[in-house]
Amino acid sequence: MQEKYDETVMLALRTSRGLDTAVIHDEFGQDFYDHLMRQARPHIDAGRLTALGGQLRLTPQAIMLSDAIISDLFI
Repeated sequence: MQEKYDETVMLALRTSRGLDTAVIHDEFGQDFYDHLMRQARPHIDAGRLTALGGQLRLTPQAIMLSDAIISDLFI
């Protein structure tokens, strides 16, 4: 399950649509959702991720850092 979570996060954040956090909650459960949001918080606060309408997206200025940001969100 951990590998599928990591793959879901990686693939979604590499798109312009971003990651639907409800998908994480529904497919992987509360613990995975809590982990995602806890790990995303520093990136949201720093302006590297946006969290709007249940979607996490990389900001334009964070595109070059996407691999590092995405790996921070992995389990």
